[in-house]
Amino acid sequence: MPNLFLISILTLITTLATTPTIANTNLNTPNKTTTALNGTTTKVLTPNLNTKNQLNTQAKAIDIKSVNDSTYTQSKSSPKGLFSSSVSATTTNIASNLTTNNLTIKTTKEDINITGSNIDAQQQLSLNSAKDINIKAGYNGSLNESYTKTSSFSLAGLVGIGPLYTSTEDLEGRIKKTAVNSTLSGNNITLNANNNINAAGVDIQADNSISGTAKDINIQNVNNTDTHYSKHKKVKVSLADVLGTIAKNPLLLKKESDGKVSFTLATATID
Repeated sequence: MPNLFLISILTLITTLATTPTIANTNLNTPNKTTTALNGTTTKVLTPNLNTKNQLNTQAKAIDIKSVNDSTYTQSKSSPKGLFSSSVSATTTNIASNLTTNNLTIKTTKEDINITGSNIDAQQQLSLNSAKDINIKAGYNGSLNESYTKTSSFSLAGLVGIGPLYTSTEDLEGRIKKTAVNSTLSGNNITLNANNNINAAGVDIQADNSISGTAKDINIQNVNNTDTHYSKHKKVKVSLADVLGTIAKNPLLLKKESDGKVSFTLATATID
């Protein structure tokens, strides 16, 4: 009788080698050797692949990437004389995780790309690329913004006590971007690229040895950013402003079709 467990694993690995994307997948293969051979482009998005023995993956190109889980909320309110709104948005890096005893990843024509993900081989980890090996961080991000606008008219301003009209606008915001490093870990780590090895935002942990072969090896840190921004505007119109401006330019008075007279005046200060 065929081993149904082994057949199901081989079917899944064949899918991994030929289908562009696998997302939200959990694969556990205790004490089995799993192999994906001669695939086209293998893209792995947020799976958890766990085998206790060995995992060999070969394809024309291999992308192991995180995805981002995003949230967005917005609220508004407008009681008399006041308008306020707030916006909150977050994006969270969801890593791909590959865990095995021995792992070999090989491309036959294109790059190996790893973004915001974790690869752990207890013994040997080997990456062999026909072109480049590109390893970079994913990101967590957040946006928080609040806006308020107030306006008021005071009768006391008609007798020269304070302004006739006041208006304020206030905008406050903050944008944060935090790197989530990729990780490569193993007892022995070997990186071979026919072109370049590019690492930006990656933690490499080798218990015994690490070696890399390429035309050029570029390693750099990535920066977190925390940006605050604001804008404040205040408008005041006093009785003296009105009378003084009319005296200088009576043509500012406009007679409407219903016989009423209108006048527009605003002096703004922006902080």
